[in-house]
Amino acid sequence: MSVLDVRGCLANVIGQSRAQRGSRPMRFGVSIAAICIGLCPILLAAEDADRAESQVSQAIEFRSPIFATYGPAIVTDHELDASLSMIPEDDRIAFMINRRRLSERLDGLILSRLFHHQATESGLYEDPLMQARLYHALVETSAFLYRNHLRDLQDEDLEGLARELYLSDPSQFVSAPTVDFEHLLIARGSRTEVESARLLVEVYEQMQAGRAFEELIEAYSDDAGHPEGGYLGAALSELDEDFARVLTELPAGQRVIGPFLTSLGWHMVRINGRHAGEIMEWEEARESALRVVRRRQADRIEQRVRQRLLDGHEIRIGEENVRALFRRYGIEHLFEFEE
Repeated sequence: MSVLDVRGCLANVIGQSRAQRGSRPMRFGVSIAAICIGLCPILLAAEDADRAESQVSQAIEFRSPIFATYGPAIVTDHELDASLSMIPEDDRIAFMINRRRLSERLDGLILSRLFHHQATESGLYEDPLMQARLYHALVETSAFLYRNHLRDLQDEDLEGLARELYLSDPSQFVSAPTVDFEHLLIARGSRTEVESARLLVEVYEQMQAGRAFEELIEAYSDDAGHPEGGYLGAALSELDEDFARVLTELPAGQRVIGPFLTSLGWHMVRINGRHAGEIMEWEEARESALRVVRRRQADRIEQRVRQRLLDGHEIRIGEENVRALFRRYGIEHLFEFEE
């Protein structure tokens, strides 16, 4: 049997059951893959009618200074650091120096611990199924964290590999296409829809009368970032998504196009030029190349560990185990699967 061949294992179980009973197969509308999700972590063997049982326990213990308390709720330094680690590193400092956001995070941690304390006091965790759910959450989280840990174990010269990747095929590293355009915005929110419509009519009439688009931008545009409306070499990926989508469809030329509406407001645009992406110099491409080789290395490391973990074992699931699963859900009469 192949590694983790749960489908084959279940097929054997059902095949043996059919052979023993000589019964006509019954159709069952749930996919075997869905059942595998629940059975894979169990891996229990039962060779006879007496089903094996497993006692699972996992203690988490750590020592850390206390950061905050609120009645029975305690938040330690390590717990707070664990919570903050979920924030992207580039955004973490800005988050921490924002008193409101840090306070909200701490409020959430304290409230969670108060609910946890109440659940413990109520005896909720004495339920074996609840304990199993907690252990399942622990296993899933531990597996996720360990995979991330593996991705930090880079055992080769990444800089050299990145440079080699770049030199082997520089065409992989192309800068984003850019566009030059002038832009007049009548923003939403600062005026009513009727006022916006009147302003658009006024702009359009003045443009028809021959007033330069640049002058109209300076007089009417709400585009505070570029009050004169000019964008040179703007990467579409850095613009508002809806606005960028429209820009990709507009032709370059002297014609002013619009008005068209996005979530930002009403736009009038003149596309002055488009520039295809160009092959980057090494210094520009370096970070992108490093990300590629780091991801490849991480995938290789995880694959090696995965293979080591799976080698040398065979999955075993007893017929009575599967039958007991169906019995728990009141569908034992649907014991046999359809392919």
